[in-house]
Amino acid sequence: ALEDLIQRIEEAGRRPDEFRVDVRGDSALVINQLQGKWQARDPRMAARRERARALLDRFAGAALKAHPREESVRVLGH
Repeated sequence: ALEDLIQRIEEAGRRPDEFRVDVRGDSALVINQLQGKWQARDPRMAARRERARALLDRFAGAALKAHPREESVRVLGH
């Protein structure tokens, strides 16, 4: 999603560092790992976390928030 957002911003002739991004997810594991509160012990998760952090660093700022799974289902329909 972050890669797609960056691409859309750049296609519009703008730069990601002109924007702040809010990331909401229903996985406390993922949110806490991205925030650096929890370690990513699995090498695949660590690599994904580092990729996501690199993408988030392209923005002026990022807010990461965990919410209940029911909220994801309500908003996304799955």
